Amino acid sequence: NRSSEPTSSDAAKDTASSPGESSSAAVRSRKIRPDSGTKPSEATARAILEQRIATRSQDVIRLLRFEKTNGMDGEIGGTKVYHMEYQAEIVFSENCTYGAESFLVARERQDGQFSWDSWNQAAMIPITEKRSAKRGQKVTLAGTITFAKTEKGWIEMK
Repeated sequence: NRSSEPTSSDAAKDTASSPGESSSAAVRSRKIRPDSGTKPSEATARAILEQRIATRSQDVIRLLRFEKTNGMDGEIGGTKVYHMEYQAEIVFSENCTYGAESFLVARERQDGQFSWDSWNQAAMIPITEKRSAKRGQKVTLAGTITFAKTEKGWIEMK
């Protein structure tokens, strides 16, 4: 861990992938426990993003790399919050149209057209974030995950 902040070993244990574990049902169903450190850990943030991507993309997108780039303490309505900025790299397992922020995916058929289900999914992606990707393509992205401090630890603020 390159950060000087403490990490929660409990949260990291729950979110660490086992060797050979697929990014499918295991990632989507993994329970992410509150992070009990003084600040949320990079491992917890990675697990949150990995789960979000796997669930929303129907396993078409996979998280390859995650790195915390900055963090900031704050308060919203009397609740302590922590904003973790990150940079990540993702890879696509098939040709698709995807939401750059939502990670929603519309799969393309082999003839380059969308199936009916994927066409409906594509309609849900805001036009301002629609992107096309080819199988094997890697994309670097940046974002922020906001955590809220609770009695049990840090949780993602949705």
